[in-house]
Amino acid sequence: MNSKSSLPIPGALEFTQYAAAKGVTVFYVTNRSKDEEPATRENLEMYKFPLSAKVDTVLTQEEQPDWKSAKGTRRAVIAKNYRILLDIGDNFGDFVDDYKGSEDERQKIWEDNKARWGREWIVIANPTYGSFESTPYKNDFSLTDDEKRQAKRSALWAWQGP
Repeated sequence: MNSKSSLPIPGALEFTQYAAAKGVTVFYVTNRSKDEEPATRENLEMYKFPLSAKVDTVLTQEEQPDWKSAKGTRRAVIAKNYRILLDIGDNFGDFVDDYKGSEDERQKIWEDNKARWGREWIVIANPTYGSFESTPYKNDFSLTDDEKRQAKRSALWAWQGP
């Protein structure tokens, strides 16, 4: 990911520019590494995403010693000086640090935060990767690719429609 090849999600640029024009400071909390931050920042600049000249708004993994893959520590740093209006992400871990676990454990976390979804927390679908991917095989990475694929297929169900 140490490249400048990421494309904006449709609507993301317009939304962040609108928010910035209304005085909102937009933060980018990413699990890209601190070594990838310059390229990430250049990619954001290339598309004219709003970046603050006053404060670091690109918060990468391991930029600080306690900034691991869980993003709660970075959200806490933001919350010290800013009121977080929206958290927008494509993965359960973008919203809570307890994103790993069984399907039942994840369901409980979802239920516990039900009022936040669609109001404070906005999910943008990203079917290419995420912690959701290993849930069907219970995070058992010792399984073969075929076993993982079968577990994923078994977890799918067809929408029955209205």
